Amino acid sequence: MSRVVESRSPERLRAHYEIERELADRLRAGSFEERSTLYTAVYEELFERVPDHPQLTWVEDEATRTAMVDKQLSLLEPFLGPRISFLEIGAGDCALSAAIAKRTSGEVHAIDVSETIMSVSDLPANVILHVTDGREMPVPPGSIDVAYSNQLLEHLHPDDALIQTRNVYAAVRPGGAYVCITPNRLTGPHDISAYFDDHPTGFHLREYTTGDLRDLFREAGFSRIRSIVPLPGRVVVIPALPLILMERLLDALPRGLGPDRPRDPARSPARAGRGVQIAPRRGPLLQYPVRMPKMKSHSGAKKRFKKSSTGKLRGRRAYSSHILEKKSPKRKRQMSRPVPISSADAPRVNKLLAGGKKK
Repeated sequence: MSRVVESRSPERLRAHYEIERELADRLRAGSFEERSTLYTAVYEELFERVPDHPQLTWVEDEATRTAMVDKQLSLLEPFLGPRISFLEIGAGDCALSAAIAKRTSGEVHAIDVSETIMSVSDLPANVILHVTDGREMPVPPGSIDVAYSNQLLEHLHPDDALIQTRNVYAAVRPGGAYVCITPNRLTGPHDISAYFDDHPTGFHLREYTTGDLRDLFREAGFSRIRSIVPLPGRVVVIPALPLILMERLLDALPRGLGPDRPRDPARSPARAGRGVQIAPRRGPLLQYPVRMPKMKSHSGAKKRFKKSSTGKLRGRRAYSSHILEKKSPKRKRQMSRPVPISSADAPRVNKLLAGGKKK
């Protein structure tokens, strides 16, 4: 989400690339059972073998941390409140979770796969830390108002992305939201391999388009997916479809007409030491899938319509409850009996009785 200036030498970038690619290959080849411990193992090894990794050096730079937190807070502002429960997935140094905790009296859960990156102190009392396997959400079901991940989904094995997203859906209460930020595949790669390859070979195991994310979120259970467009001074939420159509047009262009990608810094040393922008150059995908409120049957419809054992709908006859003095006893008796609902009205009545779901 934030642009970060890369100041390491070409040799250090190459060393970082070789180590991360080696560890990423282990993740890609790992079985489902092996990946439950591999995420933590490979990230701990990466931070040990690459001591100048940006995620470690950013922690030491207070100005950079503050700027990144402020940008994320401005994006999340429409979703925050004084009593919300918040879940940050891939919390890293927990700077954002700590800032959110000062704005809410609810619990703030910070989740990551690495103990090294989360080794922070002086956190507010309502921040709860969790080290997980990258898939599980160790919070009670339906207990979270806002879940949030920034540059996380692309780090998951494709087989684990759906599992994690389903677990996020289960953690979010009906009516809550999951704000997901991830770099766009069409302008990638966005990991360390951006300097060396045309597709991600580092810890970005899969990068996504808006269409890919929509399909993933729908399969996980989210009913409504929106895209967030940050503008100066405000945040606009729009339907995902226009972006999906635009991406399809861009994806159909020849490779040479796409966005420019960084070159190997070893072949262009001047570029590596003079502020290479390594964050998404065209901006990340900001997705806002909503867990819809619980579907309930219409209480008025339940009193007025009944379904027979064969599935037919029956209801009261019209004109049976007023101007009765002019009607004969026989007519009133006949009108008191339920009548079948017309085929034109049946779909609407079925929808009311089924809690909004089409039957």
